[in-house]
Amino acid sequence: MEEKIYGVLKAKVTVINDGFISKKHKSHFNLITNEIEEQYRINIDLHSDRNKPNVKVLCIENYKNPIVQKLEALTFGFVELIPKKSPLALDYLREHLFPKEKLFLSEAVSHFTISEMLDKSFESFDYAVTFGTVYRNQSNKKNNLEEDTNIKGTQTYIGIDNIHFNQGNISAQTKSNGIYHDGAIFVKQKDKTYNAYFFCFVEQCYKTDDNGNCLA
Repeated sequence: MEEKIYGVLKAKVTVINDGFISKKHKSHFNLITNEIEEQYRINIDLHSDRNKPNVKVLCIENYKNPIVQKLEALTFGFVELIPKKSPLALDYLREHLFPKEKLFLSEAVSHFTISEMLDKSFESFDYAVTFGTVYRNQSNKKNNLEEDTNIKGTQTYIGIDNIHFNQGNISAQTKSNGIYHDGAIFVKQKDKTYNAYFFCFVEQCYKTDDNGNCLA
């Protein structure tokens, strides 16, 4: 598994849908935060294939699951989670987070559709809880990002990415495979409920071994 810092960020969001397309033609839905005196950029993948949709998404409104109590108990800010050891570390396959067939057997949808779904959740919300990997002080050039005027200093910032299923990858992406380090985002609504979002790519298989590598 590629060594990255995996964890969860609970934060207020100040900029919504600051979308961008990277120099590698990957489209993202972005959220900007200013939590605990640190600015985070939350990068949600919408597609990485310019020719056709390749991201599947499952949105569950009024999400009911025991994990919700753990989300409520989190303090604001970023907390590192150790895969297989931290009780909050997510695994789409090994935990009962959602009906698996509703995500893995679904069709990929357009980046416009995913963006609209996310926009709806941010119409009346309190905060967001995001699971993914963190990268710090990375330059736009190194990350193949277009210039972003919403990020203070533009050259360096703290980012959260891999907000999706992080196993069952093939080819060059196998270095990211691993169990209990999947990404997701939970949006706390003003009515006190959560909208949960789970993502995967069409290229990922949903049967994996104990290292997160594809079995099928």
